Amino acid sequence: MKTSGVAIVNRLDDLGVLSRIAGLGERRGTLMMRISIGRERYYHISLSTGRCRVIRDKDDPLFEEMQKCERERAKSLEEAKTSSRVDPEFVDWEEAQKLASSSRRKKSLEERSSMSEYAASDVAKEDTNPSSPAGDSPARKAATEGPRKDYKIGRVAKFDQTRGFGFIYRSYEDSPSPSQRHHFEDDEVLFVHRKGIAGSTLEKPLNLDPGAPVRYLVSSERESAVSSTKTRDQAVDVSMLSDPTDVDSVLPIHDPDHRSDPNDSKAAKLSSSLLSHGESWPGLKKTLQDRTIVGASLDAFGMLYGVFDGHGGSSVADILVKEMPRKLLFQFKAAQLQPSSPSVDIAAAITAAFQQVDKDILDSCERKPQLQPQGSTATIFMVNYSTPPRMIVASVGDSRAVLCRDGRAIVLTRDHDPEDPIERSRVEKAGGQIMMVQGVARVCTSKTKRVMQGLAMTRSIGDYYFKRPHALSIPDPDVQILPLDQKDCFVLLASDGIFEKTMTNDQAVALAAERLKAEGPEGAAKAVIRNAYSQGSEDNLSCICVQFDWHDAKSLDVFLKRAKANATPATQPIPAAAVEDDSFDMFA
Repeated sequence: MKTSGVAIVNRLDDLGVLSRIAGLGERRGTLMMRISIGRERYYHISLSTGRCRVIRDKDDPLFEEMQKCERERAKSLEEAKTSSRVDPEFVDWEEAQKLASSSRRKKSLEERSSMSEYAASDVAKEDTNPSSPAGDSPARKAATEGPRKDYKIGRVAKFDQTRGFGFIYRSYEDSPSPSQRHHFEDDEVLFVHRKGIAGSTLEKPLNLDPGAPVRYLVSSERESAVSSTKTRDQAVDVSMLSDPTDVDSVLPIHDPDHRSDPNDSKAAKLSSSLLSHGESWPGLKKTLQDRTIVGASLDAFGMLYGVFDGHGGSSVADILVKEMPRKLLFQFKAAQLQPSSPSVDIAAAITAAFQQVDKDILDSCERKPQLQPQGSTATIFMVNYSTPPRMIVASVGDSRAVLCRDGRAIVLTRDHDPEDPIERSRVEKAGGQIMMVQGVARVCTSKTKRVMQGLAMTRSIGDYYFKRPHALSIPDPDVQILPLDQKDCFVLLASDGIFEKTMTNDQAVALAAERLKAEGPEGAAKAVIRNAYSQGSEDNLSCICVQFDWHDAKSLDVFLKRAKANATPATQPIPAAAVEDDSFDMFA
């Protein structure tokens, strides 16, 4: 995976091994830099392999090219300082690195000095006044809290989550919203690096939301290493506000105590804002091969929910319940991801987790032949409380995730059906064929079309006969990462038995919304399953309802009315007993 030069430089600086960057350039997938660690050296790094070699010979062409890069960079710096209009995308990375340590060190010394002088003078006054209560003395408060900082209030103009920097308007009242304007003058904005965001650390980086009100301090201590000309100011100690008129209305995400332990703070926040329940019934089948995950913690990455519809047996689905959370966490940590990492990186890690658990199962099939005819779908749902909060959905097979947003059903997954033209083309190129078996399109091979009657999906976990030696079925999931919206009410995760010939997505959402208000997620999940059973579904039935607990009864009524309006009548009436009889038990 290609890594940008800026990311490598930031990583070196965060680790404390980079004392000075004298030049930086990227050439044909490589990175060239001159670093001072003890003594200055030129380095040539391959971004594809990660190999690094030291350039010692001055006759080396790369040595001359590096010097040319430094000269051009110095010239660009000079032109930017003297230009009447500075390109807002221009960033002096060398000076940004120097500022990180010098600014914090100087500010800390000034605060300690002023706090000591203030506290010492008031303590002397307090000692001469015996009637002053010791517990509430201003001197003691000052010694504890320090002098109040003169924050200014602005608005985030833009912030690049990948590169870790952005710009904020100096004044909130005079700033346009991001949708109104995309270009701004240099004197209107301040540069802000992720290191200047309050509460942001290497382990738990924070981002700024474009358009959000922020409070900030101004640092103007930077001086160029190339020229003595002072550069433009930079914003530090930046915090997003809930109220632009109140400088103290800092969002809790900037509180170090709030973010100190991802396992505690994240899990507590998630558990308090999500209500969920899962049901799995065998239906008309003798055995239950479906499995579910309801609210498994992934540490700082959120809570995990999943539906795994097994076929040929339940062993693969059982393995997925146990291994999928572990594989996801392993891939997140192996890629050094954070909740605020770019969506493309999170999607890549999820795909790697699906591929790894599938490979492990196929390897087990070599030792355990009884696993070879078994497989499973896998549809997972995660809520990631980054900035801003996001929902993550990944799926292989035909289990489904449906979101209720503003009373409307939004399908978050795509059924991997053999009749899909894209899927059909991939299967045929891999050497398989699509055949109709008992009226259902299935993936078949010469070995399996008689014995196994084919596979009713083009992507799955397991299914040894369709993976080796030729990958007719693949484990690569479709991954959707979407921002959470205040109009989001709940998400349904369900096996194909819920929707197959029984009800539409709109009908399922309307039915769940109706029971959600009175009985919560448990009533909603049971109502959906009972309806599918009463409509004649012949498959196992599984449903998980995950409710976002930020709606009151009034807003649920609004969503319910809209959901009913969007749902078409069922082809068959739903028997009252199938919905109202709480004594109904599939396992009785």
